[in-house]
Amino acid sequence: MVHLLSKESWAKSLLGEYHTQRQALSRFLIGAIVLTEPVLQVIKRELKRLSPGVRIELEDIQEVLRQEVLKRDVLEGENAQEAMKKIRASNKARKPKSAKELGKTETREEKLPALGDASIPGE
Repeated sequence: MVHLLSKESWAKSLLGEYHTQRQALSRFLIGAIVLTEPVLQVIKRELKRLSPGVRIELEDIQEVLRQEVLKRDVLEGENAQEAMKKIRASNKARKPKSAKELGKTETREEKLPALGDASIPGE
């Protein structure tokens, strides 16, 4: 970490790279990513593999993550909202990969509540 303050690091903009890396690994961004549809689908697949025959919905997984797994400060506040905006912008920038995806009008992600919509029990 000390090497980031040296003259060489300033010349090479290592400090800027370090800051970018820290932002990419922020708890807010990772929390927002965990609640996206692709990650929820992977969790659902793994839960079904571990418990065959059990009906599991994405909304149920998302609710458990919000209420029991992720900390409240990761889901609420200005930093959490900025992380969600970044994810949405990234998703909009991605183009559909197949003709099948071009025909989709509504995605599963649109049906799921937004990051800050769920209320925390005990409030």
